[in-house]
Amino acid sequence: MSFALRVITTLNTAIKNGHIGIFCTHDISLSLGESANENFRKRLSKGVAAGWLLRLTRDMCSVPDNEPAEIGVLEYIASKHH
Repeated sequence: MSFALRVITTLNTAIKNGHIGIFCTHDISLSLGESANENFRKRLSKGVAAGWLLRLTRDMCSVPDNEPAEIGVLEYIASKHH
């Protein structure tokens, strides 16, 4: 299975299970069982460039079709960056 398909499948499953839909690089790496090293970050950046990931902030991503629209999203992002 390709890296892109694994990431999208994992993130969509988390969203269906009640996750807010905003994922840190570290969260994504943990869910895939990989290390959040420079190579992993580069592959995520390529995903943003290809359009299958949406970069929200420097270290946070979302799935383009599932942008969070819940109350408290900005507070969630701020608390993760703090």
